[in-house]
Amino acid sequence: MTISIDVTPSARREQSTGVARGRLLVAALGVFDGVHVGHQALITAMRADAAKRRASAVIITFDRDPDALLRPWMLQKLLSDSERLTLLRSLADELVVLTFDRRLAALSWQEFLDSCLLQKASLASIFVGRNFRFGAGAAGGIKELGQWADAHGIEFHVQELSCVGGQPIASSRVRSLVAAGDVEQAAVLLTRPFAVEGVVVSGQRRGSALGFPTANILVDADYARLADCVYGGFCQVGDERYKAAIATGRPPTFVSEDAADITTAEGRFPPGKGESSDKTAVVPHPGHFSSDGGKTSDAAKEADAFSTEESRPLNGPPVSPYILEAHLLDFSGDLYGRRVRLELLKRLRPMQRFDSVEELKAALCANVDWVARHL
Repeated sequence: MTISIDVTPSARREQSTGVARGRLLVAALGVFDGVHVGHQALITAMRADAAKRRASAVIITFDRDPDALLRPWMLQKLLSDSERLTLLRSLADELVVLTFDRRLAALSWQEFLDSCLLQKASLASIFVGRNFRFGAGAAGGIKELGQWADAHGIEFHVQELSCVGGQPIASSRVRSLVAAGDVEQAAVLLTRPFAVEGVVVSGQRRGSALGFPTANILVDADYARLADCVYGGFCQVGDERYKAAIATGRPPTFVSEDAADITTAEGRFPPGKGESSDKTAVVPHPGHFSSDGGKTSDAAKEADAFSTEESRPLNGPPVSPYILEAHLLDFSGDLYGRRVRLELLKRLRPMQRFDSVEELKAALCANVDWVARHL
């Protein structure tokens, strides 16, 4: 069950949370970007406490990452909002989704807790991560939440960061792995492949000249940035899923504008070699947002999560979409304008310079052959 809540003063007078009064509740509170191993450990602990108390296990989160409102240029999502909420919904008895707008962002830490938690009659305990901060100016933290919970007779649990490979698990660590192209280790921490979504746009019609037609995918701007590499993975088109060799970044093989460039795309996949599309629009290849993933540490991110318009500037450098080029195996059809989903399973090689078209073709054949045999 999912409950959406507007916590503005007028809304608080007119609506309840939707959670039945008198029921015993145990709650986990957070953004949960990525719903990674650490988040799952926190939710598992919350569920265990709920089972012990014979209470309902509830996750309280936001309809979007607070950065989407406060610092949109800093967004580096590991999941789309819809995927994040779907995953969270599967991990609890109920999911409470708070509408994060400027009015909520302006609430003091105590107003936030009173608005979002105190309404829940019979709230027995609360679980949060060690770095969780909240309220205007990020004034609320573990100390304030603990004091508030104690004053209201609510048990308070702080989940320490889980570790894998001797290092703590945090969303910033996953972003760093993605930025380095280590999608295999990122998948270990996420418990699923890192994936992005975007729309297929027209390109420079040069890929099929080398025998490898590619779909030029304009990835949504707020996803975490991938390292410039060639990857093996899958491309989901509607309900169908195709093996794919996927590249991002401008390759150094050809430097002139009128030379062949395998990273540009056609969008139309004929049954065999060749290209039937007459589309000629060119989509420039934007640079990566930053080499390190463009994201602050989780502690710094959460410290700023509830900053107000007065305390934090709401403008900054624009976040640029980026391009992924995917060669789909065993696909025939027109992809222009279609929204697709790409799963990145393995880094095959970095972008590199080849001395000849023949060497480039051999490398492309090797990439596609690996995908065909191993995925």
